Amino acid sequence: MNNMDKILKILEDNGILFTSDLKRLNIPRTYLSKLEKQGEIERVSRGVYISKNMIDDEIYYVQLKFPNIIYSHETALFMHGLSDRTPIKYSITVPSTYKVPKNIKEKYKVFYIRPELHNVGIMLAKNSFGHDVKIYNVERTICDIIRSRSKMDLQIFYDALKRYTKSKTLDYLTLNEYAKELKVDKILRKYLEVLL
Repeated sequence: MNNMDKILKILEDNGILFTSDLKRLNIPRTYLSKLEKQGEIERVSRGVYISKNMIDDEIYYVQLKFPNIIYSHETALFMHGLSDRTPIKYSITVPSTYKVPKNIKEKYKVFYIRPELHNVGIMLAKNSFGHDVKIYNVERTICDIIRSRSKMDLQIFYDALKRYTKSKTLDYLTLNEYAKELKVDKILRKYLEVLL
């Protein structure tokens, strides 16, 4: 199997190609230029290419390339149905020790968290293109927006809290557990007293 066949096989199987795939297979990057000129692939971000047959699903591709990124805050609220507003900028959370690439910092609203709290409440959710992406569950998201309330649009913030308290699936035990871990339990209690 020649280099071009190897690349086309990856694209056929995954629909996505990373420059790291080429490096792993010792294939020169010049093949990317050839395929791009032929219209076979499209560059969607640095080091990430998709097949001409794939839908451009930015949040999925970015998370594949940077697995430390977890979609959070306004983005998670929208995906959980706790906000009707499509985020202008996607919100992400990364460990405080993680160096976020410049192009991601420019395009996304970045939140940092202590590394030991980064994995608390992660779940997979289907995005609008049908791909699974990592987001925080509802209870973690509520705690995050309380933690970052000064950086939030107040209408989105209050609307999300109201919707959560009226939800049939709310889990106060998990919410309180996360609130203690994230040190927002007292503030959370004040908001819930007003809303309930």
